[in-house]
Amino acid sequence: AGPLTTLIAWGLDDETHDLAVRLMRITTGGVGVLVLSAWCLGILNSHRRFFLSYVAPVLWNAAQIIALVMVGLFAWSAVDGIVVVAWAVLVGSLAQFLVQLPTVRGLLGSIDINLDWRATNTRTVIRRFTPTLLGRGVVQISAFIDLGLASFLAAGAIGSVAYAQTLYLLPISLFAMSVAAAELPELSREQHDDARLAERADRGQRRIAFFLVFTSVAYFAVGDSIVAALLQRGKFSADNTLVVWFILATMALGLPAIGSSRLLQNVLYAKGETRAPAMIALVRVVVASSTALALMFPFDGLAVVGRTIQSLDDAQLAGFEQPLRLGALGLAIGITVASWTEFVLLTKLATKRVNGFRSPIWNLGALAIPASLSFLLMAALKLALEPVPNLVAAPMLLFAGGFAYTVLCFRRGIAESELVLKPLRKIIWR
Repeated sequence: AGPLTTLIAWGLDDETHDLAVRLMRITTGGVGVLVLSAWCLGILNSHRRFFLSYVAPVLWNAAQIIALVMVGLFAWSAVDGIVVVAWAVLVGSLAQFLVQLPTVRGLLGSIDINLDWRATNTRTVIRRFTPTLLGRGVVQISAFIDLGLASFLAAGAIGSVAYAQTLYLLPISLFAMSVAAAELPELSREQHDDARLAERADRGQRRIAFFLVFTSVAYFAVGDSIVAALLQRGKFSADNTLVVWFILATMALGLPAIGSSRLLQNVLYAKGETRAPAMIALVRVVVASSTALALMFPFDGLAVVGRTIQSLDDAQLAGFEQPLRLGALGLAIGITVASWTEFVLLTKLATKRVNGFRSPIWNLGALAIPASLSFLLMAALKLALEPVPNLVAAPMLLFAGGFAYTVLCFRRGIAESELVLKPLRKIIWR
């Protein structure tokens, strides 16, 4: 755990490093159980059973929430509270696995251990494992590298990046990974029929684009209101909100690209192509890291003071010894540039491998006008609602912008708008 922590977050001070090592030793068991949970997920998805595998992580979250409540009730110290939550991660992992196991056993019957590595299917899995691991894990690998780079920046950079990444990864999980996971079994069944494979891929890309384009616009237009509503309290100041928003808005520019790329990977996996996506994933990591290294230290010379951007020298001359710096913005730019690089390369590869495949860029272009008008509406409303508390203003802005975006998409004949309008009609006319 010690060397691994040094490798991942090499800029931590000794005290924080020791705590991170302790937490890693506790949570590693939970990670191992989550691997078994992922095995359950793969089997359930292959049998078109999606609900249980994706609701099971609620137990993982619930265990940690219960632990946090206990920490508050018993007024434990910060370090003791963190350790308790780490044990809750382990307990929650066990719950997430065990709740799926009965259904998996029902689908498979008996589960026998087979060590015959020469079997055709086993050798196929072994051959595809490493490139798939690299291709699938690129988001996590990039996140580790980003946090490692952030550890070299001024105090607070790691926290700012972590907050922004939480909001950034949420729509990817909800609207990209969910569609990609649901489509993979169906895409695999159509691997010998390029026409049907291309049709399914295009349908999935339209769904992902519909949701992620709006999310990107919302984060860019009113991300400060969202961050303030969720986080701005206690020691988290208005300046902290502004820094996190800058990072989030920059990363949000790459949301449509990274969302589309997750499904593009699955299209290629369905065709048995795993090595090329892995190489593209490595290119993405290199692009993100090199861009970040080139930009984060120059940006670290800028600081946010009183909701204004100043040079670090001016801020220190004004009496601010430790102002909030913007070095992490360089990391965000690296993420966005790398996301679009990956998208372009995967699109070119999918076009070569699948006859009749249509570039997802057309789906993004069709949403340009609704997205632009929604952006202008939310930006104008944000100014009008400035006196309103963020807890009230943020939901109002998202609802108004989302409703306008959906209606405009409907008027332009974009079928995915029905994914929102149809449930609303049922609620209104019930």
